[in-house]
Amino acid sequence: MGKSSWFDRFRGAYLDGLCLSFFGIGILRFWYQYNLYNLHATTDYGVGVAWTNVLRAAVGGLLVLCALRGELPARARRALVWASLALMTLSSSFNLLEVVVGQGHDPSSAFEIARYVTCGVGLVWGGGMWMDVYARLSPSRAFLCVVGGLALSCLLSLVAGYLSPYAMGVVNLFVPAFSVLAYWDATHRLDAAGRCAPPRHGLDRRYGGQRRGDVVQLGASFFMFAFVLGITLGYPDGDPRELGQLVRTVHQAVLVAVLVGLLLWVFKRGGAFRFTGVWYFENVLLIVAIVLLTSDAGWTRSLATALFLSAESFFYSFVFFTSYALGRHMSRPPMFVLGVLYSGSLAAMGLGRLFSTLIPVLPYGEVVMFVAMSTLMVVEMVMALRLGIFRGDEALFGEIADEVASSGVPECAPAPAAAGEPPVGADGAREALADRDIRAAAPGELAHLESDIYRVRVDELREAHGLTDVECEIAVRIARARSRSVIAAELGYSQNTIRNYTRSLYAKLGIHSKQQLVDLMEGRTGAEDGLA
Repeated sequence: MGKSSWFDRFRGAYLDGLCLSFFGIGILRFWYQYNLYNLHATTDYGVGVAWTNVLRAAVGGLLVLCALRGELPARARRALVWASLALMTLSSSFNLLEVVVGQGHDPSSAFEIARYVTCGVGLVWGGGMWMDVYARLSPSRAFLCVVGGLALSCLLSLVAGYLSPYAMGVVNLFVPAFSVLAYWDATHRLDAAGRCAPPRHGLDRRYGGQRRGDVVQLGASFFMFAFVLGITLGYPDGDPRELGQLVRTVHQAVLVAVLVGLLLWVFKRGGAFRFTGVWYFENVLLIVAIVLLTSDAGWTRSLATALFLSAESFFYSFVFFTSYALGRHMSRPPMFVLGVLYSGSLAAMGLGRLFSTLIPVLPYGEVVMFVAMSTLMVVEMVMALRLGIFRGDEALFGEIADEVASSGVPECAPAPAAAGEPPVGADGAREALADRDIRAAAPGELAHLESDIYRVRVDELREAHGLTDVECEIAVRIARARSRSVIAAELGYSQNTIRNYTRSLYAKLGIHSKQQLVDLMEGRTGAEDGLA
């Protein structure tokens, strides 16, 4: 098959409905790579970055505790978006003031302290909010957007590295607004297309229950890896290491090439994207970097720093996508999983950076750091790579290969049928469900059977009347006597948005009341005659 035909198929299957806004997480990453890691001109700005990451972890932990009582309502999420935009813009303002007054990045200056605090707190939801976008995408599209966003951030960093400090300070002032505008645009497009997150009540929850211990081990592996990353930031004396302009340029260009190659491997050649392969790659990068750091040659230190920064660049995008993949099959949503894994990794990285600052002053401090890094890497590799959740039909990220193989993007699919039941939406499924002895079922089972019948019926209505995914989800919930406020909370919309979707639903079906919809969902003859 020729190149043009492959791209046409790729564009139709994966790019339809997407735009640059869906890669806006890369704009955010570009912003914090400048504000915390100096566009990789140095490994970081020093110990202040460590405390910023600890602060980010603490704020993220507070949000996780709040989420234990239930998902944050839409109003709270909107307030957090505005607060993040304000704080990140304020942080950019402090950065520009430092450049103008010529203070550089003095850790003791008031501007620097204020910059780190506003940056750290603003980044928590400024990055986390993007999970609300990706949770509404299928695995293959989410993968495309996360990897593409990382490549975009590398391209922006490459270009920005040639700007003057003042010019970059001015650009940095506007970047948070562009990131939030991209988020709003992506959300609006998903709303208009009727794409919603999969309903939580129908998940198979393959990574919960007996697999919960495996997921805990996975999180512990991430935290240990992040701790080693923190140590290498300051190895061997606790001070940041610098990279020349040429090395920085080559480093960013190679990252872009690797990411583009990964996308071609998955989407053009149909290659598998596996957790084990990524984790081996991450650890090999870091192991080689640590070995090179022990050399006294200048070029090996530069190469080691570039390899370490590559591992760090891949790692946090990898944590983000892993949180998305796990949250699709757990009782907790992807946003909650992200809060736990990302906050824990940030805390571990910050503590590792502080460790690299304090240990060198002790006798044989460099040896202690090397032994700590080596030991932790061996432990985290064994813990992560032995887990059963990465084998067989439950392989993490396996859904990407399935979607690419079928060249389909099943957005917001109906809840999967339980074992032994006909697939929801299959021909004859409704009749098969109706033949079951519903009268003998327990109350809880009866509700489950009715829900399955509603989903079969709504699939029929979708085909006949062109309903969107959101309209289908609303129809099922109305038939199950859910109130508008409950439906809004379950689907993550405001009540006004649900009201508008309901009006559109009624208009398409030619009905005017909730009772008519219930009659229609239950297949009553009178209701269907009324549609004629």
